[in-house]
Amino acid sequence: MSSLNISATGAQAYAKSIDNIANNIANVNTTSFKKGFLATTDLQYQTERRAGGAVDASSDITVPTSIQYGAGTAVSAIIRDNKQGDAINTGNKLDIQLDGNGYFVLNMPDGSQSFTRDGSFQIDPTTNQIVTALGYVVSPGIEIPLNQENILVKSDGTVLVQLPGNDTPQVQGQLDIAIFANPTGLELVGNNIALQTDASGAPQVSVAGQDNYGTLRAGWLEGSNVNAIMEMTDLVKAQRGYEMNVKVITISDQMLEKVINS
Repeated sequence: MSSLNISATGAQAYAKSIDNIANNIANVNTTSFKKGFLATTDLQYQTERRAGGAVDASSDITVPTSIQYGAGTAVSAIIRDNKQGDAINTGNKLDIQLDGNGYFVLNMPDGSQSFTRDGSFQIDPTTNQIVTALGYVVSPGIEIPLNQENILVKSDGTVLVQLPGNDTPQVQGQLDIAIFANPTGLELVGNNIALQTDASGAPQVSVAGQDNYGTLRAGWLEGSNVNAIMEMTDLVKAQRGYEMNVKVITISDQMLEKVINS
């Protein structure tokens, strides 16, 4: 009886859907978090009669439809919804929202680069460079003088500082922004960081406001794009789907038991 295995694949798929929904809900307040949703695919079919074939070996009559028994379902991908989250006003001069397409570029300790949309930046007390909350240097590595009186980040990523006795702000550098041909192909590794993969393509690094690159807004952060109400609705649907598959397993087991004991 194939229904036991078929329903088991359905229950597994719904269980993974619930895991994904749980992760979305857990990150409802995570800066720049992008929700994921499951994509599923049907498994290989067992064909008993193929459409267009002969009814039997001695007949010239062809059948218009096939007889195929499915084997269930499987998760084919977890696709991220890259829709931008709501803007959050923090008033912090080094909180920078990336409004539109792109990622901030981070220089990692091993010399590699990673990417993030989390613009909650700080100043490293040792190097005076702009860094993330975990200390990763924001490319290209802009130093902020200790005696600065004010910091201004323009919409194109230009960083300026006001120094004592100087009425003219001094340019310290310009933040790098990267875009990808397929951003859903980036590999998430936690801490709001993503890595380049063959699926994402190589980063195209430029500055904010150019062509297809987003602009920057200081004093703001991008919130999570998770809608808690929608997630709870999806959770109820997934729970019911799981319960239905388990019910089919129970009924199939009862039917099989009757066949064995008859």
